[in-house]
Amino acid sequence: MTISRNVSLLAGITMMLGGVFGFSFKAMAAPADIFTPVLSDIRQQLPPGTNLRLPAYFPTSSLSLYPHFESDERGFRVNITADPNCGVSSCALGSIGVLSETEPWPPTADTVAPISLTSGLQGYQLSWGQGWLKSHTIVWRQDGQIYGVGTLASAVDTEELVAIAESMIHEQPINSFR
Repeated sequence: MTISRNVSLLAGITMMLGGVFGFSFKAMAAPADIFTPVLSDIRQQLPPGTNLRLPAYFPTSSLSLYPHFESDERGFRVNITADPNCGVSSCALGSIGVLSETEPWPPTADTVAPISLTSGLQGYQLSWGQGWLKSHTIVWRQDGQIYGVGTLASAVDTEELVAIAESMIHEQPINSFR
């Protein structure tokens, strides 16, 4: 999968996760290389009692991609951007995170569809918007936490998004140093 250059132009105006916050795999030793520069910072910034699962599998891209993390009342997210100087979600092409408890479950969206994930986990595909601005997210509960991965639908198709989510499911959680 290649993330289109056209998507980077739209990234600044997308509402990536619409207010919610992103195959079979064997357990892998480490998250994908894109996350290596921020692993230590993530461990230091994760709220106490929060675990984050980062995928070992991450799609290749013709763009240079940069991870930035943010934390607020909605959860802790690692946003993926094409701009090394923009760490806010408004310029994110996608996001991976652990989400705060939400009522109702599943979260509300324009479209909510159940989806079976690896390891017998039940998740939901959520989507918002239309056309180039349509975004979609896979969310699931695992080990007492809610995880999600989302992106513009034009950047990553559903099959690829599920592959990322399933990679996250098999990864060991990253724990807070706090």
